[in-house]
Formats: sequence, structure tokens, C-alpha cells
Amino acid sequence: MIKKTTSFFKPLNNKNIAAVLFCAALFFGVSANAQTTRYVKPVPAGTADGSSWDNASNDIQSVLNSSANGDAVWVAGGTYKPNRKANALTVITPNDRDNAFVLKDSVQLYGGFAGTELLLSERNLTIAENASILSGDFNGDDELVNVGDTLKILNNAENAYHVLIGVGVGGAVTDTLDRHTRVDGFTIRGGNANDTLFTSITVNALAIYRYTGGGLMNRIYSKPTLVNVTFKGNNAIYGGGVYNRSYSDIILENATITQNTASFGGGVVNWLNTSPEFNNVVISNNHADAGGGMYNYSNANPALNDVEISENHAWQGSGGGMFNNTSGPVIDGSVISGNISSIDGGGIFSTANSDITLTDVTITDNAAQNGGGIFSTGGSDATITASTISLNEATTGHGGGMYNYQSVAILDDVIVEANNAAQYGGGIANWNQAPAQLTNVDIISNTAANAAGLFNYDNSPALLTYVHISNNSTTGTGGGIYNYKNSPSVLNYVIISNNTAIAGGGGIYNREASNAIITSSIIFSNTAQYGGGIYNFNDASPILTNVTITGNVATTYGGGMSSDSASPQVRNSIIFGNTADTGENNNNFIFNGANPTFSYSLVEDSEDGWQGIGTDGGNNIDADPLFTDAEDGDFSLVTESPAVNTGSNTYYSEGQTPDLTALTTDIEGAPRFFEGTAVDMGAYELQILVGIEDFNQLQVTCYPNPVVNYLNIQAQDPISAVAVYNMLGQEVKNATWNNTNNTVDMAGVQTGNYFVKVTIGNASKSVMVVKK
Repeated sequence: MIKKTTSFFKPLNNKNIAAVLFCAALFFGVSANAQTTRYVKPVPAGTADGSSWDNASNDIQSVLNSSANGDAVWVAGGTYKPNRKANALTVITPNDRDNAFVLKDSVQLYGGFAGTELLLSERNLTIAENASILSGDFNGDDELVNVGDTLKILNNAENAYHVLIGVGVGGAVTDTLDRHTRVDGFTIRGGNANDTLFTSITVNALAIYRYTGGGLMNRIYSKPTLVNVTFKGNNAIYGGGVYNRSYSDIILENATITQNTASFGGGVVNWLNTSPEFNNVVISNNHADAGGGMYNYSNANPALNDVEISENHAWQGSGGGMFNNTSGPVIDGSVISGNISSIDGGGIFSTANSDITLTDVTITDNAAQNGGGIFSTGGSDATITASTISLNEATTGHGGGMYNYQSVAILDDVIVEANNAAQYGGGIANWNQAPAQLTNVDIISNTAANAAGLFNYDNSPALLTYVHISNNSTTGTGGGIYNYKNSPSVLNYVIISNNTAIAGGGGIYNREASNAIITSSIIFSNTAQYGGGIYNFNDASPILTNVTITGNVATTYGGGMSSDSASPQVRNSIIFGNTADTGENNNNFIFNGANPTFSYSLVEDSEDGWQGIGTDGGNNIDADPLFTDAEDGDFSLVTESPAVNTGSNTYYSEGQTPDLTALTTDIEGAPRFFEGTAVDMGAYELQILVGIEDFNQLQVTCYPNPVVNYLNIQAQDPISAVAVYNMLGQEVKNATWNNTNNTVDMAGVQTGNYFVKVTIGNASKSVMVVKK
């Protein structure tokens, strides 16, 4: 049986019609807003209205003019030249220098087609014949001449000022040329924004300068996305390849910017409150007076990810790879290499409070007069993490790898290797109120006339923590570190080894009130004419606490330390096994009124008297420290060492100068302090690791190890106390017992290594326990 229903086909009044149309619009989408694809070929076809490949237009700008928000323009391989003025897009004006392709908001421009594709995914950008070229070279006769280190673009006098222009309509935030505006799959070349009269035209109510952005000019809230593009052979006074100004935060991906020229910013200029994003971009072989690869000015803060800035040149200014003025680029996972500056900053030059942030960046093989890799001046702080600075050269001046002038450098997990400076600071030079903070940094195999590794000068103290300075070499003074003119650097847990100075201070050279504070560090196997390990000169009186100085060589006097008009303090330290070719004063040498004071230290040759060494501050010894394996560079102490438990804990107490209360571990991170015992001398604190055999001798059993939840401790004699310490020497567990069998709850303790201190009567021993 068929149920009778009300018919849907009754006559409709105007109200019914409107409702139906509204529902249809919601369901199907209004046709006026549907995306339309238009087609362009070098030679027009059919009706040339761009409706299909068979009816392709040959006029890109005309098609852009006809496109609406969300439309796409597909461009087949070939060369296309702008045929309309940027300020009069409806009128064809062949070969006018003000002609340009002007982007339209939210219209997507795709190149690289063969001219037959039905789907965007069918496009193959690897086929050379499909290359889509946007060219401002009206005569088609531009010539790139790249001879040696010079680049010139010839025959470009008639070229368009700009190839591409992006401009926010009216310049208001609401009129942004937004991210949906896309240029994908093009080579942009032949722009020549060379107007030395600095004139402009007006596009969308905004001035478009004829001297900026030969390849692409973006002005005020122009934020297109450009993908798979190449900017090549463009010229400008500012921004040969690309110019971004005033909130023009473009996104540039999978792009190459190469062989462009300018006075400022051969490859790119970012100017005035703009934060563009560069992802997987190569900026290579661009030339400018300043900022060969990129020029950032006035709060320009580009983000560079997986970017290569290479072989760019700044021939009359600074910043071969990048120039920053009052700007703060953030660079991640990138390479800056082979760039050259005729003045400063071969790789990067920063001035006027331009703080840069680099993470996982390789800065290599760059050259400049000063700051071969990086030059920072005028309060321009550099924060560098997990990066490498290598093979850079300061050709006539200072700072082969890095030069900081009145600026702060913060380096963490950085390698500074094989850089060279003609004068001071082969690896790093900090100059004139330029304090630095280095953590987990290796400064190795650098060279310079003076201060091969690290140079701190004129109120530029450096804080070094877990830093390794080795194999640096200078023909002058300061093989590893040179602290000069009131630069009291602080060295904690630092290894200075195998550095060479032809004159003084193979490991460290301290001069003119540069009273370094050196704690829990090792200075070994360095060589110099005098002061193989350390040279102190002219009222430079460092304070050494728990420092090991051994195996250093002087070709004249003071294999370990030499002091001239200086009065260092040496506490809890070991100076042993150093040599001088004269055979006298192997470990210490003083002259010109120098008067070092030694306290609670092992000082070789002191048993024969303190004359020629310094002042006996008390509790010193002269004996073999019994290193574990000095020949193999292991300067930890064996159990029988006379340096064990013979230092003074007082130097780490509150109220002492310097304040060392935060330094609770030795150079390897093991606890420095054990209850009831004095600290050891030297950089290492002996950890008495009790194994099963040792516990058996004490009739004590400790299990399981590794432990998951509970650590069992048993003994025949009563255990009075148990304490658990982490590797920083911080107590994480403790218990007071009076029995022979108990447990320590380790369930809530984090995974890692710990020391468990077991006290029986007046004796205590420690065992390393692994917590799973």
C-alpha cells in the first residue's frame, strides 16, 4: 500500500523561491565564489580568454585583473614580461620601466606547466622546458658576468624597475595582501630598481619606490606565500632580489635567491617592522656594498629555517652574508658559509642593538677584516646554541670566528674550531665591555697573532662553564685564553690543554687587573716561552681553587705558572709535573715583585723552600699526587693520593670571596663534599665506590643495584645513617638508623646515578647506585 504524502511540487511564491535558493547556496556553494582556474601560455590560443589551455591567454596581468579571491592562474613554460604599468593595469604600455606584475589578494599564481595538465599534481617542476620565467629584461639581452669575486649585470639599463609587486590595498591592516596570495613555480629575473633620484610611483595609494626590490617589491601588509621560486639576475639600490617593507611578512619556501646585486642587500632587504619567514631557502652568490646576502633594518626580524647563506659578498661595507641594524633575526638549522666582507662580519654583521638568535647553525669559511664568522657591535647580543663556528678568518684584525664589541655573547653547546685572526682572538674576541657567557663550548685548533683561542679585552669578563680549550696556537701571547685590561673572567669546570704560545701564557695569559677566578679546572700540556700553563702580568692576580696544573712546558721559566708583578692566590690546587727548559723553577716562576700565595695545595719543589715560588699560606704539601693515569690525561686521584681529604672546605663557605657556594661538584659533576671529610686538592674529588667485595670486608650487603623500588642494606654492625646524593651533590634522601637491616625507598627518585653514603660508627663509605 502506498501512503499518501503531501506534494513538494506545489507552486512557489517569491518567499518560497528565496528560501530554496538560500538552501541551495548553502549546500552547493554560490557559483560566484567558486574557485576559477585561468590559463596562460606564451602564445595565445583559441579565444585567448584564459578559460582553458585551448583558449589560453598570453597576458598574465590581464588574467590576474580578471581573477577573484580564491582563483588560480596556471602559467605554462616560457618567458613573460610585464606589459602594463603597475599604477595603470588596464592599459598596455610595452617596455615601460614602470611595468610590473602586480599581485592580487588571495589569487594563486602557478608556473611550470607543460600546458596540458588537468590537475595541479600533474605539474612537473623538474622539466626545464616547462620553466616559467617572469622577466623585466625587455630586450632579452641581460648578461651576468661573475669573474672571481665580482658580479655584474650588463645590458639592463632598459629593464623594468620591478618584476613583481605586492602591496596591501590602501596600506591598512584590513587590506592585507594575505597568505592565500601565492606565487609558485617561477623564476623572477631582470628587475632593475636603480633610480638614483629615489622617485616612486603610486600603487593602491602607496608609494612604490623605483630603487627597491628589483625582483620583488612588497610594501605594507603584503604577505604573499612564494614557493618553488628563483630570484636571479635582479638589481636594486635596496634589495636586488627581494625587498620587504612595513609588515610585509612574506613566506618564502623552497626558493633560491642568487646572482642579484644591490647597494644594500644583494639578495634580500627586510626593512621597518617586518618579520618574513624563510624555509628551505638558498641565498647564494649575491653582491652588495653591505649585506651581500641579506640586509635587515629597523625592527626587521626574519625567521630563517633550513636556510643556506653562502658565497655572498659585501665589497664596500659589512655583512657578507647578513647585515643587521636594529633588527633581530632568528636562524635555525641553517648554514652560513663562504661569505666575504671587505670590512666586518664575513658571515653576519650586527649593529645598534640587533640581537640575533642562532640554533643548530653552521658558520664556516667566512672572511672579513674583523669578525670572520660573526661581528656584533653596539649592544647587539648573540645567543648561539648547538652550533659550529669554524674555518672563518679575520684577515687583518680580530675575532676569526666571532668578534663582540660592546655586546654580549651567550654560547651553549657550541664548537669554535680552526678559525684564524691576523691579530687577536682566533676563535673569539670580546672587546670593550663585551662580557660573554660560554657553557659546554669547545674552542679548539684556532690560530692568531695573539690570543689564539679566546680574547677578553677592556672590561670584558667571560663566564666559562664546562668549556674545553685545546690545541690553539699563537705566535704571540695567550695560546688558550688571553684576559686583558680589567677582564676578570670566571672559569668553572674548564679544561685548557695542548695550547701553544711562542711568547707567554700557553694556556692562559692574564694581564692588567684581569683577576680571573678559576675553580675545579685543569690546565695541562700547554707550551710557551714562559708560563707554559699560566702567565700573570701587571697586577693580574687570579684566584685558583681546586685547579690541577700539570704537564705544561716553558721554553725558559715557569712551566706551570709564571707571575710578573702579580700576586695570584692558589688554594686546594695541584701544581705538579710541569717543566722548564732551563731546568729551574719548573712549576712556578716569579719576578718583578710578584708574590703568589699558596694554601692547602700540592706544590712541587716547595719542600726545598719558597724562595722563587711565592708565599707559603699554610697546609701545603710537596709530593707526587698519584694521578690515576697522567699519560692518558686522567688526572683524577687514586685512593692513596696525598691530595685526598687535604684541602679546605672553607673556600666554599658563605661569606667568602669569591663566592663559590654554588660549586658543589668536581669537574666531572661528582659531589665535592662528604660529611666529616675535607675536600681533595685538584680538579677531581675522589669517589670511593664500594663494590660487593668492599662491602664484604665491612660485612655489609647492598642490593639490588640497579634498583627499582627498594634498596636493601644489611650489616653485622649497626648502621647509624644513610644518605642518598644526586650527581650534583644534592641530598635527595636520608635516614637515621640503629639497626643492621633496613631499606631505602627509591621508588620516588628520578632515574639516574646516585651516591649512597653508609655510616657505621665513625666510618662512612659511598657506593654509586643506578636507579632505574
